[in-house]
Amino acid sequence: MVEKLHGKGNIVFFSMPQQPNLEERLRGYKDVFEDHPDIKIVEVFNMKGDSGNAFDRTTHYLEKGAPRVDAFVCLEASAGRDVAEALKRQKVTDRLVVAMDVDDQTLSLVKQGDIDATIAEKPFTMAYYGLKALDDIHHYPVDLKRDYAWDSFSPFPTFVDTGSTLVDKSNVDAYLKSREEAQSK
Repeated sequence: MVEKLHGKGNIVFFSMPQQPNLEERLRGYKDVFEDHPDIKIVEVFNMKGDSGNAFDRTTHYLEKGAPRVDAFVCLEASAGRDVAEALKRQKVTDRLVVAMDVDDQTLSLVKQGDIDATIAEKPFTMAYYGLKALDDIHHYPVDLKRDYAWDSFSPFPTFVDTGSTLVDKSNVDAYLKSREEAQSK
């Protein structure tokens, strides 16, 4: 984001307040932007679980008199498609769109260039490690009421990062090929 904006610009985020995973994603962006004072967050828009609201809000920012927005960042999966559609209808091609997740429609829009990038999580890896942890707890019971965050002898981690991947036009075909190969097994 910082590189694509050359260290300056206005950004709008689409999110749903008080949803912990979205709040963590937003905090990650804000942490990076602290070192780039010329990047300004114009709004963190509450789309209320409806990607149509993201479409409408994007259209608002394309109207005369609205502050210029250089990038639209979607912190949840459905808004990216609607933000891209709003820009497409207005024939606006000079704004950055970052989506979340890798459903087929989002990946198609990345290939077409309507979405600049999307963040791919690893649902198989998440489920695998989640079930593995449950199996461990089942076979080797621990006190689940205890706060292990500060315990240097904790029997399991309090946070597991299963990774993510930035998918853009340069690697979307490789991502799709890898996914197809994994699904065919």
